[in-house]
Amino acid sequence: MKKFSFRLESVLRYRETQTRQREAELQMLLANRVLLVAQLKEVLAQREEAEQTGRTDGVTGAALQLLRNFMEGSRVREQRVLAQIAAVDKECEAARKRHQKARSDEKLLGTLRSKSMETWRIESLREGELLAGESFLAGLYRREQRRSEE
Repeated sequence: MKKFSFRLESVLRYRETQTRQREAELQMLLANRVLLVAQLKEVLAQREEAEQTGRTDGVTGAALQLLRNFMEGSRVREQRVLAQIAAVDKECEAARKRHQKARSDEKLLGTLRSKSMETWRIESLREGELLAGESFLAGLYRREQRRSEE
């Protein structure tokens, strides 16, 4: 009986590697998004804290001007971070699609491999049955030959 071999084994291994790479890429983008959201929360918290400081008594005009400048800068930074989050979201969506395609390709090759293995197994069983049948008939023929010689 011949040993099982799948002609597309190297392609399957490549697809598995590609799937792992796509997954790592997606994980990296999601981690980047988490960092950006944390930055956004930090900007908003700093701005809230600055607003609270501005509401207290005893704040001078110079401090209010500094506070106003900080608030404007904070809003600009917030918009920048929001734009970065939107860009990462687009990249994440594209990466999800690439990962899904890679997984689908890998799964298809895995299915082909399974079907090929099942076909090989059935052929091996048939070959074994054929060999057993031939062996039985050869033994029967030898016994008949011995009886006829006696």
